This record gives sequence, structure tokens and C-alpha cells, in this order.
Amino acid sequence: MSAEFTQVMVSDRIGLFDRDGCLEASCREVAALLANESVRIARRFWSHLAGAPEVNAAFTEAEMDENVRKILPYLAAKYTDVRGQAWADMVGGYVLEAQSTHISLTTLISSISAAAEEGHNILAEKLAGDPERLGRLARCLTQATLLEADMFAAHFSLLQGRAERESRRAQG
Repeated sequence: MSAEFTQVMVSDRIGLFDRDGCLEASCREVAALLANESVRIARRFWSHLAGAPEVNAAFTEAEMDENVRKILPYLAAKYTDVRGQAWADMVGGYVLEAQSTHISLTTLISSISAAAEEGHNILAEKLAGDPERLGRLARCLTQATLLEADMFAAHFSLLQGRAERESRRAQG
């Protein structure tokens, strides 16, 4: 990963999303519950992204499968090690790819929201008989999703700043 992405550090941001210090343990619990459903979550992300006006793509089943396969390691890393830098560095690559294909931050975040909604649906299905645990893990999923959106926004901002500096240099 290029150096510009290591500048967006999870360790600099996570404390704002993890005031009670429970996010890491709760994310691991969420990871265990979502592990066999990660394809469902990834498909929801890509289906939402494909339907965005600026994308407007109809993926073939093979393309959808490939897109899903590409983000499964990211989903696993985000929930199994939310404090780890690996998933955050992956965000940098996704943002670079999105910018190169003119996909906006809004479209990415709305797609992340759709994936999170699917995660909430899965938690509700699996924990219907345990409302206290469902509430705790739903809060965790929301916190992790907002941290994720913040990481995407920070990477977008870094790339935009770099592009502006390059533009000013080119203009002399």
C-alpha cells in the first residue's frame, strides 16, 4: 500500500467511536455471527453500488461473484480486528479505485450503509430471542460502520488534497 494511506490511522480515530472500550470485543462477536453470511453482506454492498446513478451497472453473476470475493477479506478484517490497520489500508485502495472510476464518496457510503443494513438484518434473525445481546451488537455494528465511513472520508480527503497540491504545482 502506498504511503499516503498509512497516514489514515485507525489508532488515531477509534477512540472517538469506542468510548466504553467494548468495540473490539463486540466486533469479534459480530464477526462470528456474520462469518457465514459475509457473502450476503458483500452482495448487498455491490447491488446497491451497481444501482447508483453514477455507476448504473448490471453485473453478470460472474462479475458479482468476483466483486464479492474481492471484499470478503476486508469484511473479515474489519470485524475480527477493528483496531488493526490492515482493513483501514484496504479502504485506501478502494477509495483510489473509486476515484479513478469517478464513484463519489456519497455513493460509497450509501453502499456501506446498505451492507450495514444487511448486517443488522442478519443480527436480528440470529438474535431474535436475545434482545439485550441484539441491542449491544447492533450498537457495535453502527459504531463500526460509522468508523468505516470516517475512514473512507479521510482517505478521500487525503487524495483530494494531494490532487489539489499536484494541480497547483502543475500550474506553477
